[in-house]
Amino acid sequence: MNLLLFLSLAATGMLLLYYAFVWPTPDIFSAANAAQWDKWAFLSIWVFALLLCLGGSSLVAVGILGVVDYVGILRMCSELQSMCSGYTRLDTSKKSTVSENFLFVPRDVVLKAKETLPRMQELRRQGCLQQRSVDLAAAFMGDDVQETLCISHRWESPFLPDTKGEQLRAIQQHLKKATQVKWIWYDFWCLPQKNTDGKDDRSSQDRADFDRMLKSIGDLYLSMRVLILLDLSYVGRFWTLFEAWCAMQTITATGLKTAAEHERRFAIACILNAPSSHEATLIELLATKSLSEARTMLEQPDIVVTNAKDKVQMLGFLGSIEAHVKDLYKLGSSVSAQEKLFAEAKELEDKARKLRAEAAELEV
Repeated sequence: MNLLLFLSLAATGMLLLYYAFVWPTPDIFSAANAAQWDKWAFLSIWVFALLLCLGGSSLVAVGILGVVDYVGILRMCSELQSMCSGYTRLDTSKKSTVSENFLFVPRDVVLKAKETLPRMQELRRQGCLQQRSVDLAAAFMGDDVQETLCISHRWESPFLPDTKGEQLRAIQQHLKKATQVKWIWYDFWCLPQKNTDGKDDRSSQDRADFDRMLKSIGDLYLSMRVLILLDLSYVGRFWTLFEAWCAMQTITATGLKTAAEHERRFAIACILNAPSSHEATLIELLATKSLSEARTMLEQPDIVVTNAKDKVQMLGFLGSIEAHVKDLYKLGSSVSAQEKLFAEAKELEDKARKLRAEAAELEV
């Protein structure tokens, strides 16, 4: 009996030494070594059973169980880390890159203004503008919409939109209630403009920036909060009706649909001679119109636009808007799913870290 006990202790000691020195821990989880570990674990359990049958020492039993538990925990850690690594690669390689740079006016600048703000170039010179990259896919999923406000308004003269400061006062009044808004987009303040005397003194870079941002304006009104400054002439202008219709839509996986009352992103402020009853009239005119109906309405000659080229360009945008919206929504959904997986991966990493700590204690 003593000889059997001695041989069993010696075999167990050799097994422990093999795990500790001959079989390096970093490589223990390769496919070949994992299979080998399964064989050794099976053998270890049988050795333990044999020792129990022969009345072996409890110290030997604990030693063998310790090896089984330690290596088993390390294998679990490896599997968890492998899963986390896969999630991390997915998150970094497919992150949305559909973004556009826009200029915005900070909230405080607008609230502190005593008179209507100057054109974009002057605000830029004064350091009153902030360039921000808008992730359109994320915006289509609802990100950041509470903090950004786009203004839909009519230009009261060809080169100055707010001749009496009435529009500025309406925006300030709205901002006092909408405390979550941090950034304001108003075309005269945020797009390079001609001089108020009609002279086009914009640089070639300013004109290029104007054309670039103009193509993405529809995306802003489709995704951000919108304040409609409604006067008596608003419903006869192409740009204002285009912006208002976009603001009254909601984005889904299947395209655009009329926003339900609880989904609305727009607010309406009646200004100048427009009575408050005009708000309901505008909603009735636009809110329930399908894409094709809105396009047909905007094509009509009684919908006026200063620059005929703008009308052609934006009607073209409406022609491709369904595919555009679906693509960006799909991309935004993919990014959201990846972020969820990344959160799950972080949770798995925490579990792996805890298991490694337990393994370290067993090793000691």
